[in-house]
Amino acid sequence: MQIVINISPLAKVSSTPPPTPSRLRGYIYTSQITPLNPPLERGETGV
Repeated sequence: MQIVINISPLAKVSSTPPPTPSRLRGYIYTSQITPLNPPLERGETGV
């Protein structure tokens, strides 16, 4: 979870509500594909 928290600031998660377990999977899945700029909209919708 610490890894996701370290990546989240780059994805502007600070302005989004706390990630739920299901969203964590989306962030981890998207972060593995595009660690530089994970699509939040696609991540949330994909979940």
